[in-house]
Amino acid sequence: MMDTMIGKILLALSFFAFNLPAFSAPTDLNVSSVHISSTSLRCSWINTGAPWIVALSTDDFTSTVSSGSVASNSTNYLNLTPDTTYFFRVKIATETDASYSSDFNHLSTVTWAAAPQNLSVEYSYAFSENNAELRLNFPNINPSWTRYKIRYSSGVANYSYIQGAPPLGLAGLLANTTYSIDVLAINSLGRETSYSSVLTTATMAVFSPLITHSVYETSATVIWTTLPPSPQESTAEGYKIILSTNANFEAAIEIWSDTDISKSSRTFTSLNRNTTYYYKMGTLNWNNELNPTLKEFTTLTNKPSSFQLISISSTHARLGWTAFPSWPSSSSAMGYRLEASTSTSFSSYVSSSSFNIFPSTLTVGVLDSNTTYYFRVGALNQRGDPNYSQRTTTVTLSLPLSSNEISYSPSTMSIQAAYYPLPPAPPNPESLSSKGYVFQVSTNPFTTGPVYSSTTYENDNGSLRIENLRPNTDYYMRLGTLNHALAPNYSPVTMKRTAMPDPTTGVVISEMGDVFATISYTTVPSDGYSIDASLDEFRNVSQTSSTLLSDLASLTVFGLTPNTGYYFRHASIFNGAPAYIGASPYYMYTFTNKVTGQALQNVYISSAALSWNTVSCNGYQVEASTRSNFTGTVYASTTYDSSSAGLTVSALTPNTSYYFRTGSINFENNKNYAVYFVTSTLANFPLQTLPFTTADLSTGSVKVNWSRNSNPTDTLYVIEVSSNPGFSAPLHSSSTKNNFAVFGDLNSNTTYYQRITTYNRLNRTAGIVNFSPVAALAYDPDPAPFTGLGRSTVTLNWGPGGSNPFPGTLFLAEISSTNFNDSIISSVTLNASAAFYGLLSNTSYYLRVSALNYSDIPSNYVSLSTALTEPQAPAAFSAENTFSNLMIDGFTASWSENYNSTATVYSLWASTDGLFNMFNSSVSTLNASFTFSALQTGTTYHVRIMATGQTGLTTDWVALGSTCTVSSTKRTVDSDETTVISLPYSYGNIEIYIGANFLGGATRISLYPETSFPAANSNAGVLRPTNIGIMIENFPPTVFNSPVRITIPYRLSDIPAGLDPQKFVIATYSEAAGLWAPLSSVSDTANRRVTGQTYHFSLFQIMELTPGDDLSNIKIYPNPYKPNSHSGLMNFSNMPKGTQIRIFTATGELVKKFTVSDYGMAHWDAKNESNRKVASGVYIAIFKSPSGDKKMKKVAIER
Repeated sequence: MMDTMIGKILLALSFFAFNLPAFSAPTDLNVSSVHISSTSLRCSWINTGAPWIVALSTDDFTSTVSSGSVASNSTNYLNLTPDTTYFFRVKIATETDASYSSDFNHLSTVTWAAAPQNLSVEYSYAFSENNAELRLNFPNINPSWTRYKIRYSSGVANYSYIQGAPPLGLAGLLANTTYSIDVLAINSLGRETSYSSVLTTATMAVFSPLITHSVYETSATVIWTTLPPSPQESTAEGYKIILSTNANFEAAIEIWSDTDISKSSRTFTSLNRNTTYYYKMGTLNWNNELNPTLKEFTTLTNKPSSFQLISISSTHARLGWTAFPSWPSSSSAMGYRLEASTSTSFSSYVSSSSFNIFPSTLTVGVLDSNTTYYFRVGALNQRGDPNYSQRTTTVTLSLPLSSNEISYSPSTMSIQAAYYPLPPAPPNPESLSSKGYVFQVSTNPFTTGPVYSSTTYENDNGSLRIENLRPNTDYYMRLGTLNHALAPNYSPVTMKRTAMPDPTTGVVISEMGDVFATISYTTVPSDGYSIDASLDEFRNVSQTSSTLLSDLASLTVFGLTPNTGYYFRHASIFNGAPAYIGASPYYMYTFTNKVTGQALQNVYISSAALSWNTVSCNGYQVEASTRSNFTGTVYASTTYDSSSAGLTVSALTPNTSYYFRTGSINFENNKNYAVYFVTSTLANFPLQTLPFTTADLSTGSVKVNWSRNSNPTDTLYVIEVSSNPGFSAPLHSSSTKNNFAVFGDLNSNTTYYQRITTYNRLNRTAGIVNFSPVAALAYDPDPAPFTGLGRSTVTLNWGPGGSNPFPGTLFLAEISSTNFNDSIISSVTLNASAAFYGLLSNTSYYLRVSALNYSDIPSNYVSLSTALTEPQAPAAFSAENTFSNLMIDGFTASWSENYNSTATVYSLWASTDGLFNMFNSSVSTLNASFTFSALQTGTTYHVRIMATGQTGLTTDWVALGSTCTVSSTKRTVDSDETTVISLPYSYGNIEIYIGANFLGGATRISLYPETSFPAANSNAGVLRPTNIGIMIENFPPTVFNSPVRITIPYRLSDIPAGLDPQKFVIATYSEAAGLWAPLSSVSDTANRRVTGQTYHFSLFQIMELTPGDDLSNIKIYPNPYKPNSHSGLMNFSNMPKGTQIRIFTATGELVKKFTVSDYGMAHWDAKNESNRKVASGVYIAIFKSPSGDKKMKKVAIER
């Protein structure tokens, strides 16, 4: 079919071309379809010959869908019809219609069919379990020739092809069977759309159930026999009931369904009473299709509505409801029955009945007082069965009090009721008792108006009071007993009047005028108020004012005389009777008349002058404020001359809007103000900000700065500048609210004169202020290389720059070693160069130059690069200032930097050869001193130095002289003075600390460094040498009263490998025994030094003391120990570290306990735990190692 259609199109096009007149060859635009969908088409062609004429048609251009001119080489068509053939053509707009060639510039195509969506099912019927039919439907926009492909499956896919519009039928299906169905559309070219979404549905089920029902007032329950769950052909997907009041089911009132096939009943509610209903009930397939059975039932009558208690007394109750109408029968009844019972189950009750439907109330009697009753009313249907209303409950009232048992006592604003209470329960029956009492009063006999109450729940209470009543007022009163539901039963009503009250409070004169006064007060529940004014303390009333409004809190009295003293009082009215009280103040003068003709005479920067027409008064006060209500800061000026017609108020802020008012003063100094008016003070004169800086100027501009001088930010400034002091042309002007103005297009290095005018908010000015003149900047100089660079000199060079006159322009040349942060050296010259002398050697100097204008303000600085001066040879000090800090292994050398910079490097040689053919130490430093170390003891060293600049340039060598290292130190010690003797090393000092009276007499002590030591033999444990020590000698010999402290430093590099500094001790050597003995020592590993205590001078060495492995070889020395012989301490050594030592007497008493150190040593000073000396004798020492081993030794003390 498509080929036939295309052939017809081509034949028509060829016939059309054959009959056209001759024309030039049309342009082939190579037209093509770029995009096509079910409702849109996009065509394009080559981009030549724009614009183009395009057209679209569905009948080969017998008619057109769209046509027109386009400027781009593509066009889109939207909202097209699906599955429809469209013809498109295009030509260059300037060519003839012959360009619509059948060979080119022309195409035809078919839109896609619209894909089916939103499938739904229309059911027909089921012939049998194996022959069911259903119909598919969906929204359709395709034409009638569109074909559809239906795919359906209940396990195996099947296909059906149908042409035409939906619904589409499917037959030969299984009953009560689920199918998955989807559909696609096929256009006339055979193009298939995508499948629709899958619809899952089922065929009808078979059903023939047994059905019964139960009926109620407004509901009915349908009951049936359930179906088995299988097989599929014998079961269903659920149940459905259609309910109607018409046997033909012309109108259904409810449709119910459920997929639970085990369900066997359904209850319908909200039915009409006394009405016959018909229903169809059946099974459902998966898509809720019904196979029905017909039944019917009739409902009960309606329940009475609006059932409520009308009245209750001690023995009777009357209840009412809404009467039923006589028609229709669904809303009517045969009659009513009212029941009352003390039981919620109504197992026993009293009743009252009526077989007339029109009465809506019934009364039931013979009830007990103060007792809870339940009530219900039943409407009788045609069979006479009652249908009960909702139950209501109440409590009968308690017994009332008689009038002769009650007395009432009124006061000003309260009434008290006294009565004899009913007997309490128990022991009396509750029906004879009361839950409490309520007392009520009202200004009406409890028919209208407010009611005031007081209640008690103490049934033995004999009085009640009601407060806050109106004075002098008649009140109706009643007293009621409360049942246990708190409902009252009142006694007969009586009436009493309250007493007159005291006057009201808070009466003050809140406003005073010239001819009126306003009085405010606290309102009370009165019948109204009045105020009076009197000249003679109310012997006569001058003026009065009144109101009947009890909530009105102020009154104004008029007709008073200005500036006159009056007495004022207030009255609260109660039933026509006034209660007077004087106002506060009781006596007060009225205000004077307000001034007239108020005018502003002059306004200045900080003041304003006002004038007015005088009035009869005691003076005047003028006030100014920035707020119209004159709150906050108020500026005032006052005169007590009543003839004065003007005042000036001062201390105002410039250019500020002020409200002004004038008040006339009465005898009590109170003011009566005239209506205010507003104006603005003048703006203040600005203050020029000086001096000008380079940042304010350029070669063609000037920035003028000023302070506002208290002017607000909205002040307008008009600034003018001119190169002529008379401000003739050329004149530059600027208007601004800023505190600066910038003027451009000025001449360089030209003086400009300035003046400024300020304008206030009303555009008024106080005058012109002349500012100091200033010149625009000169042009920046031209940079040139510097010359003349030496150790302390440099010459800067530059060109005049721009149009600066030369000579005639001053230049400011500057140099700085800190990049001009400080230490700036400057020179001002008319020349194009400047030489600088006396500079630091080997120092980088930053160079710059600027041109000064006629105001001596520099132009922008021009950098002239950086110059580095040459280094200067250092200079030697005198010998005593050159060498210091002499030590065993070094010394410190110092020298003069000789004006070199801190970046100068100094190279030093130290040599034992004065000709420096060899050197012992060679160093470099940036400092002006250096400490040599690791030199030989007692040796002369020669030192020389030279300087190296930052560029590597060096000076000649300079000899600093020679010095000798230390070989020993000697010192005479007085026994009564504390002395410290030091032997300095580069890494620390060997120190001997001798306290006052440590020695028995004066002696001379000598210290010698030692590097050669005897073999490390010892009876005290394992000692390993470091070969670091000292020889100490003294003469004459002396005794030691206390131990002398020795401190020896060390360097880690000097320690033999494998030694542990934590185990270092100072050991002393005995030449007689040829043995080393460790002293009581402390190893300071952080500061790399060891300190020990000794009772004699000898050879000393830092040694490692290794703790013993066990207690088998404990060393104790001296033993016996003689504390008074100045022989030191008793020492314990060669034990494991942490060993505990306890000293006991021979009788087993603990004397002392201590722990062995890390290096396996401990000491005892022959004192006990209380630091008291022990007696001579033999003591038992018990040793216990960390492993638990024990050892016992004997020690002896001899004093």
